[in-house]
Amino acid sequence: MSTIEAANKHSGIHISALKRRDAIGAEGTNQSCHGNEDGVDPNNKAIISHVRVMVLCWGRFYEDHPDALDNAYALCRDLVSGTYFNGLAQYGVGRGSVAGQARFDDTNPPKALSMNEARERIKGFVESLPLPERPAVDETSLLYVLFPPPQTKPTIFSGRDDFCGYHNSTKFHPESQNDDLFYALIRTDKAHQTSGSALINDVSACVSHEIAEAVTSRDGRGYHKGDCEIGDLCEQTGYHDYRGWNVEQYWSQWDRACVNGENPVSIRRFLQEVGVPGNLLALHTPVVNIEYIASGFR
Repeated sequence: MSTIEAANKHSGIHISALKRRDAIGAEGTNQSCHGNEDGVDPNNKAIISHVRVMVLCWGRFYEDHPDALDNAYALCRDLVSGTYFNGLAQYGVGRGSVAGQARFDDTNPPKALSMNEARERIKGFVESLPLPERPAVDETSLLYVLFPPPQTKPTIFSGRDDFCGYHNSTKFHPESQNDDLFYALIRTDKAHQTSGSALINDVSACVSHEIAEAVTSRDGRGYHKGDCEIGDLCEQTGYHDYRGWNVEQYWSQWDRACVNGENPVSIRRFLQEVGVPGNLLALHTPVVNIEYIASGFR
């Protein structure tokens, strides 16, 4: 990695703190990001332009409550293929899809899971998947979202407990030039466990946060300023309803504020950003949609 690339890489771990019950609060982790209007920098624009999400559910809970996998799949699908991604067009991110889902049974999961252990566990799960669901050499589109056993408490390097999840990356293929395995871990040990749907609904805000950040900074070389990513800046602003899910706002450079991502994208603002003075015909295209807008910022 060059000196410039190293300077543009997010040096911290991508931890998320949200306003949740049981002391998982936005006042702790990432506190320096909250209310910070400096926004984010593009750095190397290492984004996932069209994400393909793989939903991974680990543990006996998901065998006993198959509706958890169904709801996890539906939540990720609604987020990446729907209007929640509208505001991400300014970062070059277009619509995505869900590539698949998998359950991994485990009747004796660990009581605690360090970040290193989580990385190795995810790599093992990915290795067991069929080829189309494994990363290619120099992969840049697959994102694995792991829902661990509720009996397992994830831990982070700092030792803090006020987090809901994190996203990270590692190398799956030694021959890849950069990290090619992108993943998010969603903490479930504090979630309601009365049913699968209750558990997934309880962590939906964290899922939205991690996916929005992972696609705009897949390996720490994307949109961030210091340790602050687009979700971190908006952890304190609360949730809003999106297709029946509680989801989080994220930062908009165009608005210099936290936004509900599914709001329509301003064509006027888009034209200003690309330097077109007022007239759509100057774009030389009959269609101006989210994908067209996103393609202009990659």
